[in-house]
Amino acid sequence: MKYMRWWRGLRRPSSKCRWASTYYDSQSGLHVELHKEHEISLVWKLNGQNDYRRHNVFATLELSNSTCDMYLSSGDDDNRVPFVRFDTSNGSHDDTTMREIVHQTETGRPNVSMIMTCQDDAINPIEVANRVASIIDLTKGGEYVYLSTADSKDPFDTINLCEELNYLDLEGKIMKSRLMVDCWHDEVVEEVMASGVNKFVVRSDEEIEMVTKIANDQDKTISQV
Repeated sequence: MKYMRWWRGLRRPSSKCRWASTYYDSQSGLHVELHKEHEISLVWKLNGQNDYRRHNVFATLELSNSTCDMYLSSGDDDNRVPFVRFDTSNGSHDDTTMREIVHQTETGRPNVSMIMTCQDDAINPIEVANRVASIIDLTKGGEYVYLSTADSKDPFDTINLCEELNYLDLEGKIMKSRLMVDCWHDEVVEEVMASGVNKFVVRSDEEIEMVTKIANDQDKTISQV
């Protein structure tokens, strides 16, 4: 029966452990941490030279013209996660750099991730999602996927792209566990959080308040690191 085949194909925790924190991913052969969509994590994006890393958030983003680095909550250089850029207007990307950095994980360094800027002239979100999936499969990168909306004017561009990305079936972590989304519009935060994404990039105390209010409205909590 078709529905039985579909059910067997689902990746889910072992029934032997009701409170399992991981599940076995048959594609990668790894035990992957369960996605906790009711625990919302904040990522603080530095606004300038006078800004500082916050240690009560999940991570801190530091952006420059050529690089984007994420420092996990401790803020130590050893916990730096590098990013490579993906251009949503034409689908171009630097998978050579991603391959090189992913290869360095064998020596204990963190995995490379991807930064995408949601643009008004972006290609079809389905095509973007397919290309992202191909890059992640090819390079084994994409520990995090940061969706920057600095160049976007329409919140539904971001919402539609997140929806297509969440449909992807990837090795290891699901896309909802990888995505980090800018909090530039309350409608974006409401819709994306409701879809299960749990990491949001904030730049101000006002944005932190907005995410906190929306999380409370959806019966979700802000994780305290």
